[in-house]
Amino acid sequence: MKKGIALILAIIAAMMMMWSMANASRDDNVYYVKNGESKISSSYEDPEYCFNMCFGRCVTDPSMTPSTCKAECDAECA
Repeated sequence: MKKGIALILAIIAAMMMMWSMANASRDDNVYYVKNGESKISSSYEDPEYCFNMCFGRCVTDPSMTPSTCKAECDAECA
């Protein structure tokens, strides 16, 4: 039962990762407005984007737990 749930979660995570990668290849710049001024940042320099990509890669690894992934991605994207 647990393996089935883990498999479904891994498939969903992989699909989300592929979807975000497809979006990243279409537009390498992330546009966002902060404090009223618009900024263009490279998607890989945006810490939130970095964390989401890292976490998406990490949770598909069966040997990693979500808390380990969070710690690892926080360090990688700091």
